[in-house]
Amino acid sequence: MNASRSGMQQQAFEPIYPNPFIAGNPVRSREMFFGREDEFRFIARALEDGRKTALIVLFGERRSGKSSILYQILNRRLGEAFLPFFIDTQIMAGVAGDTEFFSRIITDFCKQLQNDGLPAGRYLAMMKESTATNVFREFLQDLKSHVSGRALLVLIDEYENLEVKIKEGSLSRHVLKFFAGLLETDMVSFVFTGSQTLEAHDHVLWGEELFRKAMSRKIGFLTKDDTTRLITQPVQGKVAFAPEAVAHIYALTAGQPFYTQMICQELVYHLNEEQKYEVTAEDVEKVVAGILENPPPQLLFNWGEHSAERKLALSALAEFSVTPETFLSAPELCRKIARSKLKLDLDANFFNAEFSSLFQEEYLTQKERQYAFRFDLYRQWVRHDHNIWQVQKEIGPARLAQITKTAQVKKEKKKKALKILERTLEAGLALGVIWLVAWLILERKRTVIVQANGGPFSLWVDGDSLGATTGQPDSTRFEIPDGWAAIKNDIFALGSSRSRRPGFKHSLTRDETYTFTAQLIASNEARVKSETIRKDGHLVHFDFTADTLTVITDAASAEIQLGGGSNQIAQSQPEAWQHTFYVCAGDYVLRAKDLQTGEEKRLIVSVPAESKLIKIDFDSVAVLTLTSNVYPFEYQYSLDDARRPRSEPAAARADSILLLRGVPVGAYDFTFINPATDEKLIRMLHVANDTSVSVEFKRKKPPVIKRPEVVVEEPPTGSAARMVDIASDPPGARIFVDGREQGITPRPVPLSDRHHVIKLSKDGYADHSRSIMPGDNSPIHFTLTPQYGHLRLVVQDELGRSLPDVRVFIDNEYLGETPLNEIKLLASRHSLRLYRGSARKDTAVVIPRDDTSKVTLKMMK
Repeated sequence: MNASRSGMQQQAFEPIYPNPFIAGNPVRSREMFFGREDEFRFIARALEDGRKTALIVLFGERRSGKSSILYQILNRRLGEAFLPFFIDTQIMAGVAGDTEFFSRIITDFCKQLQNDGLPAGRYLAMMKESTATNVFREFLQDLKSHVSGRALLVLIDEYENLEVKIKEGSLSRHVLKFFAGLLETDMVSFVFTGSQTLEAHDHVLWGEELFRKAMSRKIGFLTKDDTTRLITQPVQGKVAFAPEAVAHIYALTAGQPFYTQMICQELVYHLNEEQKYEVTAEDVEKVVAGILENPPPQLLFNWGEHSAERKLALSALAEFSVTPETFLSAPELCRKIARSKLKLDLDANFFNAEFSSLFQEEYLTQKERQYAFRFDLYRQWVRHDHNIWQVQKEIGPARLAQITKTAQVKKEKKKKALKILERTLEAGLALGVIWLVAWLILERKRTVIVQANGGPFSLWVDGDSLGATTGQPDSTRFEIPDGWAAIKNDIFALGSSRSRRPGFKHSLTRDETYTFTAQLIASNEARVKSETIRKDGHLVHFDFTADTLTVITDAASAEIQLGGGSNQIAQSQPEAWQHTFYVCAGDYVLRAKDLQTGEEKRLIVSVPAESKLIKIDFDSVAVLTLTSNVYPFEYQYSLDDARRPRSEPAAARADSILLLRGVPVGAYDFTFINPATDEKLIRMLHVANDTSVSVEFKRKKPPVIKRPEVVVEEPPTGSAARMVDIASDPPGARIFVDGREQGITPRPVPLSDRHHVIKLSKDGYADHSRSIMPGDNSPIHFTLTPQYGHLRLVVQDELGRSLPDVRVFIDNEYLGETPLNEIKLLASRHSLRLYRGSARKDTAVVIPRDDTSKVTLKMMK
């Protein structure tokens, strides 16, 4: 907690009022609106900053923030190039006829414009003698002449209400054709918001002109960074959020704007009741418990809109999703229902159809044909208020029977098919029966291999324990001949000995999906994966959290192994004496062998270790450090009276230091040579351990290199001399006087009493020039205009797959984690730093002006 917060806590508690969070209503103020930069950029580009007309449709689920985006546009979020007007179709529910519709629009536009030159009454009177559309077109023409140079942008909220009013007869179809004509004549652009794209509606009613111009954009959830700002910034300076509290809120809402605002609004009420300013994860839990006990009307209304089929699917998924991370496929859910006491006769096709629809509407998220709740608050509420037994009562037995009827019909068809097959078998097709049985047995037997990047680990299938890899030669591999489940008497065959495990009752069959759980014994870290068993030798791979471990030796070339498995053999780095491993928690045997002498070392390594660097010293070799005061230099040596001349330059380093690894222990005569002067120096030394030797040649004094200097004009003598202060915002710009550089802002610059041209230049900003007349000694201040470009950053692993959760820093400023949208930056050179776990990557990027620089970087996964 910071000092200001501590001081506030010691004073008398002041309630946080008014509550800044808004739940249920569109966000009108800019201070409470966060994120959606991609949406605003999309709209501006589609309209070419006012140079083009278009119809933009923002669609998404209710309370996803669509109306709030329109209010931000109304508040000039797109800039002064646009003049936006807002039409709320819900307010026009009682409007009857085109004349009343356009009269209401003209009246609202005039109120929003607040321009006395356009009185609404004049146009309303004109409608008595002309059609409503003609009067509205004339109004738009007058409006464009009053706001010359600005593009008209009409914002229509809940645009589907126009179709409703047309179908009920309150508006004519001519209204939509009129809107299409306004687009074609470049008079006005439109931004619609609704629950669906325009393509999902009646093509004949809306017309091909609007469909041709329409561009759709889905409005989904907020990003993690935008959600964090929405949580913390409205109460910044008043409330301190613990990091785990912010993470918990994001896990509950996944960035859904309405539910994020609702939790934060309740948190403020909770803080006022508790008379404190700090939010912990426990506070969030208390607030969520209150929401579950007294759900808001929006949740109740939302549930009431679901069909009976959807309610059954949601309640069944919630019933068996005991944690937020639980993902279940439709076949898995059916098996769990069958094992339970639930009398619910629904098949996988039913759940797949409902889950697919719920996924499209962002209630669920999907991963490898498995589904889970998109935001955990909804899962908890369904489990609390609408469990599967309550939903069955809510639906009623008659409706439930209708829903399950399809599954029952399929069962009857299956029974009939089995009877036909039985009769066929009884008819004497013995050979066919034998072939079919043999094929089924062979087809269902599978050898399944579970491979991990660390071990030993324990293994479960669908919650049933299969044992652990402890004591096996390779503790990272679990291989069972003839499949994880030998399909014979429902008995599980474990290991090469095929010891029976009666506790595992469920045979794994072809094309079925099962949940595999592996837990690393050393750290208790668990990983869950669902796999469909399809072929012999099916591989299930688990990646546990790995740490970086670097091993260096004093040998010139070494072979290093970590652990017993072949997969643990290190990949050699460019330096043959250095190896880097990515290993999981556990104890490992580290073996190192000097490839020149054959000497071996062996030690036990614990991961994670206090140090991520391990040094191995072989007894028969050492590291010799040669240092000289010149660069480059050469050397020759002899060992044990056997002349072994060697001549080569030192390593290309400015500090003239050369490291020789793998130098055999013994006595040496070294001759150092300065190639520039042919001077030779002889040194005798005995190498037993790591040794350093330094020589100093006599070298000539280096020539003086004249560096270009900034020539600052001296103040002229006489009464005409003057000093003028020159500053810029931001500072640090280069000053040029009549083309000659005179230093960096801010600084005084001497000028003679004549006409001068002052120019300022700074990377990322446009050059600015100004003329200075004789006798003008007043200070000069430049406000530099920034020039921007964009960075599109792609971070991939060794296989070219996108890497998430990479922390990105630009110019030492944290921007967030990948994946990131296009990043807006000054058009100049920037430093870029990436972190993923303990791995780090640094580089530099140059951003072009008004363009996008795409940078693709590789990192270890």
